[in-house]
Amino acid sequence: VAGAGTGLGVGLLMRRGGRWSALATEGGHAGFAPASATEIAILQQLAADFGRVSNERLVSGAGLVNLHRALARIEGRDPPAAMAPEDVTAGAEAGDPLCRRTVGTFRDVFASIAGDLVLAFGAWDGIYLSGGLVPPLLPVLRDPAFRKRFEDKGRYAAAMTAVPTIAVLHPQPGLLGAAAVAGDAR
Repeated sequence: VAGAGTGLGVGLLMRRGGRWSALATEGGHAGFAPASATEIAILQQLAADFGRVSNERLVSGAGLVNLHRALARIEGRDPPAAMAPEDVTAGAEAGDPLCRRTVGTFRDVFASIAGDLVLAFGAWDGIYLSGGLVPPLLPVLRDPAFRKRFEDKGRYAAAMTAVPTIAVLHPQPGLLGAAAVAGDAR
């Protein structure tokens, strides 16, 4: 499970002995691995701001703003002084080129991270994409570019084509999970 919202939450849902269990991790704080010249430039921009750059610095609400600021600087523009994630998504929907580029970069990085998590955890049954950013960005996540980047794993590319990416759209998935755990505890 990879949840993009106020941060980047990462966890495992495992079935052992006929029972489901969840394992929380701090996987969102793993280091960002750029996969293009633009992403290398973004890493350089964010490293100047933060030092070490984790995946959460790009794939979260604040990450959308960080990406927008970095891309603006790369283009030689002054980024807006104050911006919210909603400003970036609204700008993209309105056709603003920098906001669209930001959202596209977010999509690509999220896909790459999701694919890396599948490889790291052996999650061959699939990865659930959750968090507050998934519903508003669902059209972007459904873009074939997401799957292309998700599957772009070198020798494992063929295996990745069989791994589902599932968007969690339930408004309260945490409560649903807590109820399931409570029901299992009886």
